[in-house]
Amino acid sequence: MSSEEMINLGDIIIYLIDAVSHERKLIEQTLLLLLIYLCDWHSCVKYNRRFTNVQWLVSKYGLADEGLESYVRQHTEMFRSDDVAMTVECLPTTLPVLSEFH
Repeated sequence: MSSEEMINLGDIIIYLIDAVSHERKLIEQTLLLLLIYLCDWHSCVKYNRRFTNVQWLVSKYGLADEGLESYVRQHTEMFRSDDVAMTVECLPTTLPVLSEFH
C-alpha cells in the first residue's frame, strides 16, 4: 500500500469504529474486517474500483486479508489491538471527514 492509501485506510478504520461503537471506540477485529471488505465490495459494484488497497483472500475457512492487521499493529498512535479480546480500539478523538472518493 502506498502511504496515501494507508492514511485513507486509517481514516476508514476510525470512521467505521466510530459509526459502530460511538461511545466505546472499540470494535471486534472480525467485524472491522467484514465492514472494510463490504466497503470495497460496494465500491467495486458501484464505481468499478476498490475503496482500499487491502489484498483480500477468500477460502473455505472464510474471509482473510493481507495488510489490515499489520496496519493496525504498526499504527499504535491511532489504534490499540487486543489479541485476547480480539478487538481494535480507536485512540484519536477527532473523526475524519470521508468523501466517497478523494
